[in-house]
Amino acid sequence: MSDDRERGREISITAKIDETGFTASVRSRLAATLEDLLGAGFEWPTEWIKGKVQHQSQKNETQKVLAALERDAAAKILQEIPELGQRAVRKFLGTEIRKQQNLEAITFQAVDELKQLPPPIAEEVDDESEELDPDWMNVFEDYAAKASSERLRTLWARILAGEIRKPTSFSRTTMRLVAEMDQSIALVFESALEMLLDGSEIPQFEHLSGKKLQDFLFLEEVGLLQDVSGMIARPHNASDDSVIANGGLLLRFHVLNAFHLEFIPLTRAGREIAKIIPKAADDIVLRRIAENFRESITEVKLAKIVKREGFGFHARNIEELT
Repeated sequence: MSDDRERGREISITAKIDETGFTASVRSRLAATLEDLLGAGFEWPTEWIKGKVQHQSQKNETQKVLAALERDAAAKILQEIPELGQRAVRKFLGTEIRKQQNLEAITFQAVDELKQLPPPIAEEVDDESEELDPDWMNVFEDYAAKASSERLRTLWARILAGEIRKPTSFSRTTMRLVAEMDQSIALVFESALEMLLDGSEIPQFEHLSGKKLQDFLFLEEVGLLQDVSGMIARPHNASDDSVIANGGLLLRFHVLNAFHLEFIPLTRAGREIAKIIPKAADDIVLRRIAENFRESITEVKLAKIVKREGFGFHARNIEELT
């Protein structure tokens, strides 16, 4: 990469960081992560960033000395077996360069993804840690460094952004599943998420059969869904005023005839991966639920959730559906 392109990317990162309005802990975690993945050789473009990464750089000094000693020892070995050594060096450098290119692409994209994430809600307690868990970072780096396709780089960038915003958002199990997720699994899961409800369950309006049943059993086998063969049912009793939440919206209605909303729950890994895969808008899923049970409900309204309190909601109506 040319010096001009490198400076351009540094300026771009600075602008994105300065405009974010993130909490101090999020900014610190972002700075530490940039230092970890881009390295001490990266020219940090502002005094603010330099100050944030200085502590992390000092922590890495011992590791650098040890790495230099290892390189010196390796160089002596290569001098004794020059032909084999040259081939090994070329292969090693080629692999490491590709890994670093992947990590840098993911890191820069993660800055963009972080800006697009919703701000923390009032109920969330900000994690005050100034850097991500080192063990988590080691696992992330091992997997992300091998992501060469645009699709996988995007997924890893979203995982990194989500973890910087809120540590422990993505488990090591989830990262393993993402690393093993090929295009066929991703497409089947994306299709299933077209009816994702509140980030954790997939409503079903009819008995599962045929290809859909096969797809869902496959997703259960790989660890994304659970209880496919024995769906969970949530009752809505006659004469009750009831609600169904989805993301930032609420479906309010009065129950005329009792019914059960059956659904298939996602596993923890499924819920975490669902955060980084495209899915239907919140209102589309709620409208489909209202349409399916139109004979059993009345006084149907869409409302915007203002605040959640446990299982309760503060919401304001935004649209009459019946």
